This record gives sequence, structure tokens and C-alpha cells, in this order.
Amino acid sequence: LGDQLIKPFHMVEFGTAEPKIKVAIIGLSNPETPDIVLAGQMGTVTISEPLAAANAAAEAARNAGAHIVIGSAHVGAIGFDATDQTLPVGPLADLAKQVKGFDLIQGGHTEAEFKKQFGDTWVVQGPARGHAYYRVKFTLTDGKITNTSLEEVTVLGQQTQPVPNPEPDGGALNCSTGTCPTDFTCVAGSTPSKDLCVKDVKTSDPDVVPLMAPWKAGLKAKFDVPLGTIDEIWIRDGKVERSVETKEGDMIADAILDTYKPLGVQIAFMNGGGIRDSLPSAYAPGAGTTYVRTGCSSTTLCDLLLGDVYAVIPFGNSAVLRTVKGNIIWEVLEFAVSTLHE
Repeated sequence: LGDQLIKPFHMVEFGTAEPKIKVAIIGLSNPETPDIVLAGQMGTVTISEPLAAANAAAEAARNAGAHIVIGSAHVGAIGFDATDQTLPVGPLADLAKQVKGFDLIQGGHTEAEFKKQFGDTWVVQGPARGHAYYRVKFTLTDGKITNTSLEEVTVLGQQTQPVPNPEPDGGALNCSTGTCPTDFTCVAGSTPSKDLCVKDVKTSDPDVVPLMAPWKAGLKAKFDVPLGTIDEIWIRDGKVERSVETKEGDMIADAILDTYKPLGVQIAFMNGGGIRDSLPSAYAPGAGTTYVRTGCSSTTLCDLLLGDVYAVIPFGNSAVLRTVKGNIIWEVLEFAVSTLHE
């Protein structure tokens, strides 16, 4: 493999009669990975620009006899074109427009959902959080693809998503200002910023339900642990926590500071993008519990649970302790406020 850690592609054969159908699978890493994983975790590993590597891998796969080439990319769309809501925009779409030799690319990493053909390449990105996936079927004649069909398969439960905004960086809308996709119903949350598009899924796989049951029960047993109460909702909507001081951000930063004060720490920072839910969060306690989770007020205290902690800060990040000069802290703060809108 030379200086490569992994093979450019993995070949899978289907069928019993010769010649068998050969499908090549190519994995494409996110170029931003070094910036989003814990510092130092990459070691000496580097991630190259994906386009040239993808095209080279697809060409190698074809030369090895692949009838179908599929890419699994850790990049996604960030929204849709303002004049064409079927046209995704962002890193995944940019990649799909330029690759050669791919029949299908499956994206991820963001919450956009779509299926779109760019030239000869189909690109799909399913809903976030595993609510659904795309089943893609290829028909081949004499080793050539003659037809491609795509079907979205939704899993059991309640599929939810924010009210979509056609502006990629515009944040979520609410039931009064936005429109949910077909088959979804807009359900009002405890505040407009928590309104959601909801679709119920009423079918299940009877073989999977008993396999999941003990894991679900185990999680509830661990997460349904009371931590305290709250008399209002602390809003996180994807924008406010990134643009102004919030109670959630203050609480998390204070908790970090209190934890490391014995080591001489004087200042703690928490990035707004790491705050991933409101308080109380979307965590749902187990059936049969009596925890109060909505209508928080001075007369109706809502319960906060351990599950809320994992919903608000789910990434398992580590605190990093550094000795920093005052002028560097000043520059950090100046940079932070300089990126905010007036």
C-alpha cells in the first residue's frame, strides 16, 4: 500500500453464476476531520483533497473489473439552492459535480436530505439520526447499468426535523414562518424556536424489536437520573448560542471552571457550536415516569435528567488546559465578537 493506510477501494462480488457482478466501494474522508477531532488524535495521518483521490480510486476500481462504483463520503450538503429546492449546495454537491466513474455517492455529516443525479452519478443523503435510508437498486445488462431505482425506507418511530429554511445559514423557521415537507406535520414546541416537522412511522421489523429492547431499557435506567429542576426553557436553536451570551453557555463554562479551579485555572471557554440542545432537552424519559418536561415556569418546575446532559453536550470532548498570555486571550475575545452580526 505504500504510504496509504487503507486500500483505495474494496471489491464485493454478487451472484453465483459467472461472470459475477463486481461492486467497488470507495470511502471518502472529510478534509475537515483534523479540525473537528480531538487535538493530537490524527497523529501522523493526513487527509488529502478528496476529488483527485476519488477519481483515481474509481479509475483503479474500473480497471480491476468493477461493474458498479459506489462512494461513501463523510461530507454532506449544507442546504438547497434558493431558486431550486431540489438542488443541494455544499461540499457533497461540489464533489458530485466533479467526480468521474462513480455510479452512486452516499453522503452524510450534515442534516440535509435529498436524492439528485449529477451527470451519470446519483447522490443520496438520508435524514439525520438514522430515521431513514435510501435503498438503491441497479439493473445491469451485459455488465452495464441500464436502470437505477431509488426508494427511501423509513424506520420505526417518529421522524422529526427542524422547519426547513431555504437559506443555508438562516437557521430553523417555525410553524408560522415556514413550511414542512410533504407527509410531515408541523408541531408547536414549547417555544416557536422548538417547532418541529413530524412524521409518524407505524411499521416495524419484528426481528429487530426484541434485539433493541434491552438496550433501550438499559439507556433509560442510566439516563433517567434526576439532577435538578428549572423554571424556564433555556433556548438553543442553532443560532442564538453562536451569537450571544446564553445561560446554557454560562453554566457549562462555569462548570468547567469549577472543575479545574483546584489546578489553578482562572478562565474557561465553551464554544457555542458545542451546545446541541435546549434545556430541558429533547431527551424522552422512559414510559411510566412522572418527570415534568414541558411548561416550565416559576410555578411548574421542570425536571432535569442525566439524559439532558448527554443531549446538550453529546460529543465527549476533553477539556484542554493551557497557560496563555493575557494578550492572546484578548485577541481570542476580539476575534469572537468580530464575527458577530451587528
